[in-house]
Amino acid sequence: MTVTRPSLGIDLMIESTGGGSVRHVMDLFDALLARGHDVRLIASLARSEPQFLDWLARVPPGRFIRIDMRREPHPSDLRVAMRLRSLLGPNTRDRILHAHSSKAGLIAQTLRRRYRATLFTPHAFRGMDRSLSRTKGRVMRCVDHWLGRPHDRIIAVSPEELDYARDIGLAKDRLRYVPNGIDLDAIAGTAGQPRPRGDGRLRVGFVGRLVHQKNPMAFIEAFALARLQRDDIQAVVIGAGPLEADLKSYIAAHGLEDSVSLLGQVNFVEHMRDMDLQVHTSRYESLPYVLLEACAVGMPIVAVRNAGTETVFGRDADLVEDCTDAKAIATSLLHLMSSKDRMCASGQRSRSAGSRFSIGTMVDEIETLYREAGLGHGDHGLPMPLRDLARI
Repeated sequence: MTVTRPSLGIDLMIESTGGGSVRHVMDLFDALLARGHDVRLIASLARSEPQFLDWLARVPPGRFIRIDMRREPHPSDLRVAMRLRSLLGPNTRDRILHAHSSKAGLIAQTLRRRYRATLFTPHAFRGMDRSLSRTKGRVMRCVDHWLGRPHDRIIAVSPEELDYARDIGLAKDRLRYVPNGIDLDAIAGTAGQPRPRGDGRLRVGFVGRLVHQKNPMAFIEAFALARLQRDDIQAVVIGAGPLEADLKSYIAAHGLEDSVSLLGQVNFVEHMRDMDLQVHTSRYESLPYVLLEACAVGMPIVAVRNAGTETVFGRDADLVEDCTDAKAIATSLLHLMSSKDRMCASGQRSRSAGSRFSIGTMVDEIETLYREAGLGHGDHGLPMPLRDLARI
């Protein structure tokens, strides 16, 4: 006899409706709704990508609550929290609130007593950035601890993120590791088959927001160095952000206008076949979707070392150690492109790595955490004593 488990009331909250974290939320929302749960999305549209807006248009009526907020902490956050209390209504005591990324985690703290339980997925703690100075790193570790401490469960999407959460003093009994998952068949179907080209050029791709974390300047500098030895390569950049002006200035200053295509905010999977290989340069990550998507179609990848690349390829993988070393990235890129056998082997490594991350498993494990967290709603909300913060 099949036992049907009761459906849950779940609110998913996120500030930035762009990048990998919102991709995670979109997939989770669709899967939970398909499983019969009463799921709602709470999100800001202040920073939205076209892909999210297209998806949002298909969300059933009554399942989206719009509340615009700033990315950085701001006095207006108090007004946002008060407005949310009104929008959510009085019937949230039996619901689960799952906050995604730092800003949503902050706002969720103010709503914690209105919910049966709150969960927090940071999608990379800020303090995981290995390029931070020692002083700034200590400050961010304290901030990250403060953000995570009140929640009933903190979900890490990479082993390194889990280790970091333990190191900053978050309660071990509330930490869980659930890696991101993808639908391999759907991605392969959308991407289609490789497109024949007659110009003989290799397309080297970068995918990500043009922000400090994603480190696009290291990519373009490495590409410029590689092109000094290989004039048959072309760069394809997918993404937008505040560093776009710097990127364009560098391209113009180095005469790369005819060698770099800036596609802006487009769907990576739909444009995946515009690239022959991908270069990943992020300063810090948990488990980036663009990496998993590239793996799904067996794309060769040059990557720097961070929590995300170690999770996908393993800690013993051949990764560029310093994300700011454009020369080392260029050397790795040239080495890969120098042989069809190396390109093929890299693609096979990617496909094998990507096959380990299933969306079905991800949703199963998160659904289990919702039920687990809802059974015991402890009081974790008191601020950490200063003497304990000093030890972080």
